[in-house]
Amino acid sequence: MAKKRIPKWKQKRNPKVEVQTTHVPLCALGTVMQEKKVFEPLHRLVEIPQKTLLYRPTDKLVFATLGIMAGAESVYDINTVLRPHQPLSVAFGDETCADLSVIQQTMNAATQANVHQLEQALQDLWNQHNQILPEIGARTMEQPVTIDLDLSALPASKSAQQSKKGDVAKQKNQYARQLARVVIPSTQEIVTQSLYPGNTVSCTVFHEMVDKMETVLQLDTKEKRHRESLRLDAGKG
Repeated sequence: MAKKRIPKWKQKRNPKVEVQTTHVPLCALGTVMQEKKVFEPLHRLVEIPQKTLLYRPTDKLVFATLGIMAGAESVYDINTVLRPHQPLSVAFGDETCADLSVIQQTMNAATQANVHQLEQALQDLWNQHNQILPEIGARTMEQPVTIDLDLSALPASKSAQQSKKGDVAKQKNQYARQLARVVIPSTQEIVTQSLYPGNTVSCTVFHEMVDKMETVLQLDTKEKRHRESLRLDAGKG
């Protein structure tokens, strides 16, 4: 029996679907980070008390990080900034991105112990990939490494955790939190950073910032400390 010929206009067509993204540089970066296993310490050390269905809790922390890298200013923006760009998720090792509500649930489930675990994971990453420790070892007292210590206000809602009225440039009675950050200008590396209530002033957290910096940079001797030069603003007194 002869095969029935189907007219061309009735034949089903499967056109190639092209997925476009505006985050091509991030996709390239994701491939490199996958090869170097940058997020491996995060998955290994951080244990958020939450069930795993489609994604691990640490996968959702990675999604939040990718959202920030893609330009999201809040978790709410992930559904519009990150989720539509599937190639970006694929570049970082996932077929799709979790919904913003699922990511927010994971962040709400995180405890103070998880914060310490995350700090340890970041410390492991720093030890593997930093560029400044060899430079500090090679410097002399006459050529110290410049390190910036700064406190920056981050405007926040009144109901946000640690949100207090503080000193925010050109904004009166603004609720905020204060971000204490230690940065090395020559390599643009963040040595350490911590979040404080909005009414925190620089001089009250200076010693704590220095202690954290010395731990990360392994400045455990007087000779090593002489190889660094701290640069502060007037707020430190």
